[in-house]
Amino acid sequence: MSTWSPDDQEQVIILSTQKNKPRWLQILLRTLAALMAVALVIAAVIGWRYYAVHRRLKKDLTEVIRNEEHIRSLGGINAAADMIIPDATSSWRFRYLSSIRAHKGLPEPTVVVQKVDYDGVDARVTLTLDGEEQFRRYRLFAGKTWRRGPLIATGWGYKHTLDVSGFTVVYWDEDEDFAQGLAADLPALRQTLAGVALEPPYQRLEIIPQEFGDLARPAKIGDGLVINSPHVDLIPETGALAASESLRLALAQEILGAARKKKLVDSDLPGAARVQDAIDEMLIWRWAAGAIPDDVIAAWAQELQGKWVSPVTGLPPTMLTELPPDAPDAAARLMMAWLLRREGPAALLALSSALPTATSWDEAYARAVGKQAVQVEQAAKEMARHPHAAPPDWP
Repeated sequence: MSTWSPDDQEQVIILSTQKNKPRWLQILLRTLAALMAVALVIAAVIGWRYYAVHRRLKKDLTEVIRNEEHIRSLGGINAAADMIIPDATSSWRFRYLSSIRAHKGLPEPTVVVQKVDYDGVDARVTLTLDGEEQFRRYRLFAGKTWRRGPLIATGWGYKHTLDVSGFTVVYWDEDEDFAQGLAADLPALRQTLAGVALEPPYQRLEIIPQEFGDLARPAKIGDGLVINSPHVDLIPETGALAASESLRLALAQEILGAARKKKLVDSDLPGAARVQDAIDEMLIWRWAAGAIPDDVIAAWAQELQGKWVSPVTGLPPTMLTELPPDAPDAAARLMMAWLLRREGPAALLALSSALPTATSWDEAYARAVGKQAVQVEQAAKEMARHPHAAPPDWP
């Protein structure tokens, strides 16, 4: 048997069925390859140009929005004419001016522009304001300056409904996260109402975006409630809450306020209605925001101006020129806020249950927390002096 070695002069023949391409085909393929290369270069140039333009738009509009928020935070209402488009509707213009007054004295928000959709005239801007996503519209005016215009809520998505705990929540895609979170907490809101012997008067809750519109209001048609969207510019009632919390608070206030009108407080105790209103408000705050911020308690304390007015007796004649008429309401809020922080919601519910049958305030507070009324007032006085400190112990 013989073996093959490199020294053997054996020829290896490779058979192939491949044939040479016709010349015209070679030319065509080379042309196509060249055209593809050119197309890739053009696409790269266009992509880079789009990126550069978009980056420039983001930079310019970031500067415009930060300047706008700075002016609004200072209450610069006289500068509004240079910040909004001239043909804005009078209703939107009025609401915009209201937002400037509402922001006065509040810290300037942190602005981050995330995305700009520009059609050559209008720019729809997606941004975050203190971390919350918001949409706005700006127009290039006279080809050189950006001005604010009314938001057109296009692209808000499809309509959906959620049925939970006897409520129907109606919303569009853009507000899905807010709607889902709200729906998840509606059973707790119904339970809160039941704790003070109330039933919600509204069953339909519809989330509709409207810049600078009401946070929550009764629907013009039907017996539902309209809630604004957290993704548009709002006029918050307090700077201590995020947009979604402000909307939840306004929603709960509308529901519980309407329910309370149908079932007034039945008690012979002086100031019982004022105290019950404060109880209702504290329970609403707890549901909407989890707790009452120190800044809110400080604002209530500020209404008393270092003095004290009992919510039971109301504002005495000697203080009519010293304190605002709602000073006793602020005192009631401070007392119930202290009880909530010190004893929890059960104490407020127990006090509410005691009001219809108690013959004195000492009896009502004894049944609720085992203390005298003067002890609760004294503790609330101390919290009014130091609203940012931990709630004091029982005096």
